[in-house]
Amino acid sequence: MNAAGLLSSVGVDTWKESWMPAFIQKESGDFADTAVGHGAQAILEVAERLFAAEPDWIVFFREIMGLDGIVRRTYQTPESLMRFECSAEYARIREMLDALRQKQQEKSPVREAQRVVTVRMPMSLHETLKAEAQEMNVSINKLCISKLLKLLDENACRDLVPEEHIE
Repeated sequence: MNAAGLLSSVGVDTWKESWMPAFIQKESGDFADTAVGHGAQAILEVAERLFAAEPDWIVFFREIMGLDGIVRRTYQTPESLMRFECSAEYARIREMLDALRQKQQEKSPVREAQRVVTVRMPMSLHETLKAEAQEMNVSINKLCISKLLKLLDENACRDLVPEEHIE
């Protein structure tokens, strides 16, 4: 089943107003930059419905956390996005994403258009990543994607700590 069919099957039409409760929508139909509380809970409910349908992790990421995903449509300022990324709801969404990624390793992946990024690095760093990937029985690409996602999460939460609390 394609992504649109999967989303429709769980009662979620891609970016129609039915995605989010009215308190998150502006009168124009755009998504408002809301406080973490109500918006985070609504996003989590949508993510749980989508997760229950067991989509490919790429579909889940794109629809929930991607650039045009429900999270970025709801939290439009960097500050509100960072607050959300430190919430319990976001942590639960990341757990769902990790679970879908784990399941995906067991079956053949559904392909989304992919982009290539070339990264220049010292040979010693490449060899270290190669060895770590071999130990974990994953590709260097999968290892780097996992490390990048983890780093992005850690940085988002660290940026929320006021400077006077940093020692």
